[in-house]
Amino acid sequence: YILQTSAGLTVREYLAATGAVFAVSWEGPMLPDLKRLLGGYYARYTSAPRAHRGGHSHRAVHQDDLVVDSGGHMRAFFGRAYLPKALPAGVAASAIR
Repeated sequence: YILQTSAGLTVREYLAATGAVFAVSWEGPMLPDLKRLLGGYYARYTSAPRAHRGGHSHRAVHQDDLVVDSGGHMRAFFGRAYLPKALPAGVAASAIR
């Protein structure tokens, strides 16, 4: 499922055959509402350390049951979040873009 806003933000939801969302990704000139997008996983994401490099920011969570990578700078944000244990057979994490 792909959602594109008039402001240029693209959010992709990755669904298993059961209809359950196992991953999301985003890119665009602004961050999506990550609290809404990540739901119950949002608190774990916000507790992760934030790294700043040359005007860019990056926040990552890499755990057995949750992976979130988010980064970018003004007008160019990107990220992805997925549940490693929920990836369908044959779907590699690298396919979530």
